[in-house]
Amino acid sequence: MPEFLADYMSPQLWHYYVSVLIVAVPMVRIFWRAGRNPLWALGLLVPYAGYIICAVPLGFTAWPKATPLQIKKREKKA
Repeated sequence: MPEFLADYMSPQLWHYYVSVLIVAVPMVRIFWRAGRNPLWALGLLVPYAGYIICAVPLGFTAWPKATPLQIKKREKKA
């Protein structure tokens, strides 16, 4: 790790941000497919609470790309 980063980041935070990079790409795709703004995935940068920040808009709001009427139409076609 570069010396200038070692002064500002503890080893635990360094590992956290590496894991955020691994999780952020799929989260951006999930938000995009759910019809939400993919910038919500930036909430992952908040240590420890970031996963909750990302889960709330996905779990507790309606997904505009999958309305109940569209789901019923898909079920009738199948």
